Amino acid sequence: MAAQNPERHRLIEKSDEHIAKLPHSKELRSLSSDHDVQKLIERVAEEAREAQKRRERWMLRKAGDRVQALAKRVSEFLAAYSGIIEVVKNVAGEKAQVPYTAISILFIVAVNKTGIEEHIESTLNSITLAFPDLAQICDIVDYSRLHPSLERLTENVIAYSSAAAHYYNRRWFSRLWYVIGHPPNAELDTLKEAIDSDAKAIKNSTYRYTVEKLQYLVNAAEEQRQYAEEQRQLAEELRKDAERRRQVEEADILSDAQTLLQVDPSSSTTVDAYHSALLSIQHMSRSKYKLFDRSVLNSTAYDRWKDNEHSSLFLLQGTSQAADCTSLSWLSIAAFELYGEIKEEKADSFMTRHFFMSEDNMREDVEAYLGMAHVIYQIAAGEPKTITEPGRSRCLRTHTHSEEWSNPEPAEPCHLLRDIIDDEAMSRYASVFIFLDRIDRCTCTASGFVDQLVGLIKEHTCHPAVKIFVIMGETQRVTERSIHMRGIKDRVHLVTVDQEFLHPRH
Repeated sequence: MAAQNPERHRLIEKSDEHIAKLPHSKELRSLSSDHDVQKLIERVAEEAREAQKRRERWMLRKAGDRVQALAKRVSEFLAAYSGIIEVVKNVAGEKAQVPYTAISILFIVAVNKTGIEEHIESTLNSITLAFPDLAQICDIVDYSRLHPSLERLTENVIAYSSAAAHYYNRRWFSRLWYVIGHPPNAELDTLKEAIDSDAKAIKNSTYRYTVEKLQYLVNAAEEQRQYAEEQRQLAEELRKDAERRRQVEEADILSDAQTLLQVDPSSSTTVDAYHSALLSIQHMSRSKYKLFDRSVLNSTAYDRWKDNEHSSLFLLQGTSQAADCTSLSWLSIAAFELYGEIKEEKADSFMTRHFFMSEDNMREDVEAYLGMAHVIYQIAAGEPKTITEPGRSRCLRTHTHSEEWSNPEPAEPCHLLRDIIDDEAMSRYASVFIFLDRIDRCTCTASGFVDQLVGLIKEHTCHPAVKIFVIMGETQRVTERSIHMRGIKDRVHLVTVDQEFLHPRH
C-alpha cells in the first residue's frame, strides 16, 4: 500500500522527521490515547514555562544591558503613550477611544515581545513621532480635519497589534507551528507600511493645517490691529471734539465770569500791566530806589511767612515818597521782585496779584471788591474747573448777585475766593500766593480790608495753603496790637519800613 501511495508515504516520513526534531518525540510516538496526549501537552507546557522562567532569570543576571535598553524603549514608548492620551482628550465622535485602545494593545505587545524587535520598535517609532506632534498643535489646528487619517492610522495600529499579540499569546510549541505554517511577517509588513504612510500623511497634514491656521491668525491679528487703529483714531477724534466743546464751554463760562466779576482783562489793572509798570519804574529810577527793593528779603518775618506750611498773611507798610502819591514807591518795586523770585522758587504754587493803583485812576479811591474779583478771575482762568464743574458756575452767580458783593469791605469776595481755593482742582498746588499792592487806596479802611484777609486765612484750613502778601501806605497803618487782637499772631506778619532816599529829592 505504501507503494501505491508514494506521496502520502513521503508526507508521513517528513512529519516523522519534524516530530523527531521536537522535544519529547519518543514519548509522542508511544502515546496510545488522547488522554495521554493531553497529559503530555500539559507537562511539556509546564516544562516550557519553567524553562522560560529560568531563561528570564538568566537574562536578568547576564543581559543587564538588554534589560536596560528595553526599559529605555518602554519609557520612550510611555512618553508617546502619554502624548496619545493628550490627543484622546481632544478627539470627538465615535472614534474617541480608538487611539487609546490601539496604543494600549501595542503597549502590551511591545513590553512582552521576544522576537521581531526591530519590526515592532520601528512601528512604535513611527507612532511616537506622529502622535506627540498632534498633541502639541491640537489647540491650534482644526482637529476634525485630521479625523479620517487618524482613524485609518489607529485601525491599522489595532490590526498590527492584534496580529502581533495573536502570535505572542500562543504557547511556544503552538507558536512554532504557527510560524512555520503562517509567518506573521508578511501581514505585519503590510500593516507597517500602511501605518508609516498614515503617520506621514498626518504629519504633512498637520504642517499644512498649521501653516493655514497661522496665516489665518496673522490675518486676523492684522485685521484686529487695523480695527484697533480705526478705533484709536475715532477715539482721538471724539477726544478732540470733546476737548473743543469743553474749551468752548469754558470760554463761555469765563466770558460770563468776566461779566459777573466786572473784570476787563485788557485794562491797565491786569497782571501784565502791573508787571510792565513796575519794571519800567525800576529801570528809570535805579539811582533813587537802589537797594530798597531788597531790604525786605533780610526780614525774618518774611522768611516765616514764606516757609510756614499753614495759610498766612504778610503786611508790608511804609511811607511813599513818589510823586502825586501814586504807587511809584519802593514798596511796589519790592513786591515785584519778591513775586518773581517766589514764582521761580516755588514752581508748584499758583501765583496771583493785583495792582489797586490804576493809570486811569491815580487820585481817586477804588473798590476793594473789584480788586478781589480780579484775583478770583486769575484763578478761574488758570484752573477753569474751579468755575466750570457742576455747581461752581451757580455758586459764582450766587455770590456776585448778592447784596453784600459790592460792600466797601470785601467780605463776600473773600468768601467766594476761599470757596474757589477749596475746590479739588486747586489741590495739586502746594500754595496759592496772592500779592495785593496798595490796599490803602481802596474805599474801605485798610484795617477793615485786613480783617477780611485774616478771616480768609483763619477759615481756610485745608490744602493748599494761602499766602497773602499785602502792600499798604502809611496813611492807614496796622499796629502790632491790632494783630494780637485778631488771635492768629503766629500767622500774621507785620513789617513797617519807611523809605530813605540815597539822594536828596529835587
